[in-house]
Amino acid sequence: MDMDLISKLFVLPVLLLALGTMWIVAPIVRIEAPKHRYAAIDGLRGFLAMFVFLHHSAMWYYFARIHQWSYFPSSLYNQFGSTSVAMFFMITSFLFFSKLIEGYGRKFDWLKLYVSRIARIMPLYVTVVLALFIVVGFVTHFTLHESFGSLLLQFGQWIMIMEPNINHLNGTEFIICSVQWSLAYEWLFYFSLVIFGWLFFRLKPSFIVILTACIFLAIFALIIAHYYSDRVWLRMWPFASGLLAAFLARNARLKKIFSGNLITPPLLLLIYIGVFTYPSIFSFVPLVCMTMVFIGICCGNSLFGLLTWKPCRLLGQASYSIYLLHGLVLFITFYFVLGFGQAAHLTVFQHWLTIAFCSIFVIIIASFSYAYMEKPGMESAAGLTKKIREFFGLQLPTMPESISH
Repeated sequence: MDMDLISKLFVLPVLLLALGTMWIVAPIVRIEAPKHRYAAIDGLRGFLAMFVFLHHSAMWYYFARIHQWSYFPSSLYNQFGSTSVAMFFMITSFLFFSKLIEGYGRKFDWLKLYVSRIARIMPLYVTVVLALFIVVGFVTHFTLHESFGSLLLQFGQWIMIMEPNINHLNGTEFIICSVQWSLAYEWLFYFSLVIFGWLFFRLKPSFIVILTACIFLAIFALIIAHYYSDRVWLRMWPFASGLLAAFLARNARLKKIFSGNLITPPLLLLIYIGVFTYPSIFSFVPLVCMTMVFIGICCGNSLFGLLTWKPCRLLGQASYSIYLLHGLVLFITFYFVLGFGQAAHLTVFQHWLTIAFCSIFVIIIASFSYAYMEKPGMESAAGLTKKIREFFGLQLPTMPESISH
C-alpha cells in the first residue's frame, strides 16, 4: 500500500479520536457548546482546525526525511491546508460583515470590537511565541548566537506576527508550522472593517478611529508584503466569499432552500469537486464550489446534522487553540521525543499511529488553553472596554445585536 492511500485511511480514525477526546475532556474543563443561529459554523471550525493538523502531520512525514517543508505530493492533504484556512477567512468575514450589516447607519462600538479581538487572540498567541522561544532555547542549547537586544527585537517582531529566525536558528517558523501567517491576514481584515463601515455601511467612525485603523492597516500590509507575499490576492478572495455569504444568509427564501436536507447532497458533491479534484482552493472552480458550500452552512445547513452534533461543536470551541498549538506538539514529538533520526525511519503506518497519539495531546492541551486562556479573555472584553472608555471619558455607542465569534 502506498503512502497516499494509508494516509487517507487514517483521516477518519484521527478525526473520531479527536472528537472522542474532546467529548471526554470538555466536561472536565467545563467547555460548553451553546446552540445559536450559527451553530453549524462552530462545528465547521472544529473540522477545519483538525484538517490543518492533518495537513501539517503529512508534511512532517517528508520533513523528517528530506528536511524540505514545501515538499507535498498529496493533493488531498494540500487541500486540507489551503481550503481550511480559506474557510476560516470566510467565517471571519461572514461574522464581522454581519456585524456591519446589522449596525448599518447606527453608531458602532469600534473600541469593543478591537478590544474583544485582542482579548481573544493575543493572550494565546503571546503564550505560543513564548513557548517558541523556549523551544528554540532547547534546540540551541541555550547558547546565545546573537545579542540579547536582538532577541528582544525578534520577540517584538513575532508579537507583530513577523517570522524572523530566532537566535540564528534557520527555519524557526516551522516549529509552529508557520501558522501565524494567517493571523496577519486576519488583522489586515479587522482594520479594513473601519474603512468598509465608513464607506459602505454609514457607520461614521470618528477621525481618530479612521486614522488608527489606517495606520495598522498599513503596518499589516507591509508585514504581509515582506513576510507572506505569496499569492496575496488569492488568499484575500475568501474574505469576499464571506461578505457574499453575509448578505445572502439574510435572505429568508435562500435560508429556507439551503437549510433543507434536499440541498445537502448537492453541497456534498460541491465539496467533492472542490476538494478531491483540485490540488488547491486557490483557483476559480474550487473557490466557487467551497463558497457555495459555505453559503449553505451560513444559511443553516448542517450537512445532515454533522456540523451541529455536540462533539463537533465542542471541538469548534477550541479550534483556535488547536490551530495555534498543534505545530508545537508535532515538533516536540518528532524532534525531542522521537528525534529526527528515528522519525525518518518510521513506516507510513507508524508515522500515522504517532499522529493519532499526537491528536489526543493536541485536543487535551487545546481544551485547557480554551478554558483557561481564550474563554477568560473573551469574558473580560466587555469589562476591559468599559474601563478604557471610563479612563478616556468616551461615550457608549448603540451596538447591534451581538454575534458570537
